[in-house]
Amino acid sequence: MNALWRRSPMRSGEIVEAISATRSWHKKTVNTLIRRLVDKGAIQYDKSPGAYLYYPAIDKDAYRVAKTTKLVSDLYDGKIAPMIATFAEADSLSDQDIAALEKVISELSER
Repeated sequence: MNALWRRSPMRSGEIVEAISATRSWHKKTVNTLIRRLVDKGAIQYDKSPGAYLYYPAIDKDAYRVAKTTKLVSDLYDGKIAPMIATFAEADSLSDQDIAALEKVISELSER
C-alpha cells in the first residue's frame, strides 16, 4: 500500500520493484498480495493497453484511522488510555513521543 500511496498508478512490475527495495519478496508473493488487496477493495485497477494500472482505493489517513480504531477496539475495549499506558510501561515512548502526546492532549483540552 505504501508504494501505491507514494506513487500511483503503477503496473504490477513497478510495485514488485518498489517492494523489493525494502523486502526480499518474490514476484509471485507480491502479485498474490496485489490480488488479495484488489479482492478486499483496498486497491483498484484500470486496464490499459498491455498492462493493469493499480491505485489505492482508500486514503492513507482513512486507512490508519480504521486500523487504529480496530486495534484499540480489539485489544483495549475501545479505550485509548490503556494502550498508551502499555507503551509507557514498556518504555517504548521517546521524549519526542511524550512531547507530541502532551501537545495533542493540550490542544484537545482547549476545545
